[in-house]
Amino acid sequence: MEGPRAFAAIDCETTGLDASSDSLLQLAVCVVHPEGSRGWSTLVDPGRPVPQAIQRLTGISPERLAGAPGPDEALAQFRALVGDLPLVAHQASFDTGFIRQGLRRAGLPPLEQDVYDTLEMARLLDPAAGSHRLEDLVRARNLELTRAHDALADATATAALFSALLNELEDLEPELRDTLAYLAGPLGTPLARLVVGDRAQAVPHLPPAAEDEDGRPEGAGDPARSLDAIEALLSPGSALARRLKGFEVRGGQRQMMHAVRQALEGGRHLVVEAGTGTGKSLAYLLPALAWAAGQGSRVVVATHTVNLQEQLLSRDAPMALGSADPGGRVALLKGRAHYLCLKLWQEHLASPPSVLDAARDMRLASWLWRTRTGDSGELGLYGEDAEYFATLSTEAVACTGRRCPLYERCFLYRARRRAERADVVVANHALVFADIGREGSVLPAHEYLVLDEAHHLEDEAALHLGHVVGERSLERFFAGLAHGASSLTALRAVLEPLAGADPGGAAARARRLLERALSPLEVAREAAGECMNLCRAWAQRRDGGGYARATVRLEPRPEPGRDPVWDALAEAGRRTSTALEEVGRGLQHAAEALEPEEAAAAGLPAERVAALGAQGQRASEFAVDLLLCLGGREGWVSWLEVPTARGGGSVVLRASPVDVAEILRNELFAPKRSVILTSATLSVGGRFGYFRTRLGLGTGSEAERTDELAVSSPFRYREQALLVVPTDLPPVSGTPADVFARGVGPWLVRLLVATRGHALVLFTSNRHMREMRAELGPALESRGIACLAQGLDGGRSALASALRRNEETVVLGSASFWEGVDVPGDALRCVVLAQLPFWPPDMPLQQARQEAVAARGLSPFRELQLPQAVLRFKQGFGRLIRSTSDRGVAVVLDGRLVTQPYGRAFVDSLPGPEVHAGPAEEVLERAVRWLNAGMPSHLGA
Repeated sequence: MEGPRAFAAIDCETTGLDASSDSLLQLAVCVVHPEGSRGWSTLVDPGRPVPQAIQRLTGISPERLAGAPGPDEALAQFRALVGDLPLVAHQASFDTGFIRQGLRRAGLPPLEQDVYDTLEMARLLDPAAGSHRLEDLVRARNLELTRAHDALADATATAALFSALLNELEDLEPELRDTLAYLAGPLGTPLARLVVGDRAQAVPHLPPAAEDEDGRPEGAGDPARSLDAIEALLSPGSALARRLKGFEVRGGQRQMMHAVRQALEGGRHLVVEAGTGTGKSLAYLLPALAWAAGQGSRVVVATHTVNLQEQLLSRDAPMALGSADPGGRVALLKGRAHYLCLKLWQEHLASPPSVLDAARDMRLASWLWRTRTGDSGELGLYGEDAEYFATLSTEAVACTGRRCPLYERCFLYRARRRAERADVVVANHALVFADIGREGSVLPAHEYLVLDEAHHLEDEAALHLGHVVGERSLERFFAGLAHGASSLTALRAVLEPLAGADPGGAAARARRLLERALSPLEVAREAAGECMNLCRAWAQRRDGGGYARATVRLEPRPEPGRDPVWDALAEAGRRTSTALEEVGRGLQHAAEALEPEEAAAAGLPAERVAALGAQGQRASEFAVDLLLCLGGREGWVSWLEVPTARGGGSVVLRASPVDVAEILRNELFAPKRSVILTSATLSVGGRFGYFRTRLGLGTGSEAERTDELAVSSPFRYREQALLVVPTDLPPVSGTPADVFARGVGPWLVRLLVATRGHALVLFTSNRHMREMRAELGPALESRGIACLAQGLDGGRSALASALRRNEETVVLGSASFWEGVDVPGDALRCVVLAQLPFWPPDMPLQQARQEAVAARGLSPFRELQLPQAVLRFKQGFGRLIRSTSDRGVAVVLDGRLVTQPYGRAFVDSLPGPEVHAGPAEEVLERAVRWLNAGMPSHLGA
């Protein structure tokens, strides 16, 4: 089936997002025929006020609406124009939702024709596109969009995009088209019929093997290139200076690069705090590349966030290699959960396609035909899509390694092979700790390690060196044993005739052992389900806090006989663990009984035998993890994470070491010749004592071979930043969130109106954020300023993008907005810190750490809570100034900054902004004067 030759592309602008309560504001159609196209558009008088934010977005003011037809008249014209033509729209459910609702109200004929969604088509044909917004899709195809959020311009662009996507569909490889047709078969949607065409009997195919990427060819570059030549790159006129837009000599960057070089050469550890704007990535990447290539000693660079990984791979490493030719090769390596398993995908395609999963499967198939990496990061998955990918990842399978028939094509092992050939491997903290847990079998051998974003290291270590049992992970494990080509049922069917033919042979022994393993399997499954349900029941009886998920510590565990629910949970956990251990032992024994030669002679693939052993090992690991989480361990803390009535998700049990210092000292630092730890926030009051103590670098031999360096930011904070503290507003500490919002909100509205938005408001409490959103939203939006809250109006990336677009916007953010958000220039003029960012004391791991500090006779507040809060405070303040030309105001609504003696620790850790505290009216006037002095054309009191 080829695409429609005539169609009507439609678009509408509306007063809001809810078709049941909001109204049309503009309606447009672009009718396309083989002989040409024509457009039609009308404004629509909604009969109600148009929100300021919508006026600003669309440019449709009340004056422009004078004389415009009402919804009924506009829709009558629209219905006559489109007739029975197929409709095309971008995010069609939104446009057709408003139109169908309006047609129903007006008593006009409903839409019964096919509707094609260009968003759905683009996600199918280009699933790894960075953005599927209409303007980005048309720009990528060199199509014209005269003005976004004008209905006729959007409809015309949608028509052009639809035609381009039809051509892309026709140009797909025949095998991919067959695969998509096979998967689309059950759907019956207009797009599915378009994809199937005349391929009703199509069969699916695996994608072709991707070409192996090796970074740089063997022998490239000059291994003898000296580190002196690398340091010269940070000079005016160098190759790097010519490639880097806006290059400027930074003394701190040169200082850091020299220190990194000395640490690598001298076999020493280095703790280096590099202020914002230092350019620390190149300061460690350039010497790491030169050292690794010149000495033949691999360097692993590990980050906390994916964003920094991508920056290193896509920007910094190519810039370094292209500028200096230091002879290095760089490779990216992630954990198992990030890579799709081709064996699981092959088995999935062998099953009949599902209506429920067809759309996701089609996107995955399309992506697999293009990807070289199989890395889910290319797809930007979240929510249910991310959970679905997890069922097909290499973490979801009992991996058989080299015995897998698809080993040579495996995305995970191809990534590992590239890492083995690389001089610098970019990984993440989680993989570093997985490597420790797996005794060096995860990362390629290395003696040199750079840990960026190192302020996260203690928490990451506690998380990844601990134990975790997830309800979903257990469900996937049991499902894998019960269904599919690798299931125990399938293996038993293979072994049955082989055992009958030779009752004394390996197949017969393996079948008996397999039957022995199958008997406790159902017990394990039922006990696991009961265990998870009892986790929910027990958590409901404890105050776990949280909005969507409750977190409940398991210590101290009730004495036997004191809590019937806990007694039942502990017993269910023991039964689950015992049954899983029996299953694991039985499967491993069955695999051992099938000697390779005998298995081959019996026609049993070696990879299936290996899978059996791997499944057994995984069952045993689940048994150990569950017992440790529920039973406890000295020096560890255990807790439950369960969904509340307001949230979705599944139960997770965790256990973590309370103090990771000794583990890191012995397992991370001692085995390495040199470890470089860096971040913009590592010191408290100019000292690294807290950071080094928590990571095991405060005492002993590793402390003796650890150097320190603090590199100041090149920004002129005294001239660029003002920190103000209103001292007579309601205190955030001890005040209910709704009372605090009502007391502070009116003053904050005045400040944010003066800045015309361009502001980020940071909270440590989601409840405070929601209450403030309710207080600020209507007041700001009535003045033409958008007010967006994280989780309520979009995720972190979308809201950060809204700020970067330099529109009149205020973003309210919680935990993840305190760091890693980069909004340079005039787009962000004001950062408000609603609270001093102390961690809640009832978080299980935090609570256990405080108890451990107190047990040593020390103050948990001074030794733990205050340093943690200071480091986080520095991160939040760091959102304000991101370039040498930035100028802005930081507002701290928490008066404890100036009324409590410990407030000095926060102020002293900042890079020297001007600080002003006083009555709210005085502070507001001071802040406005400061901003007006720098940007008079944008502001008004």
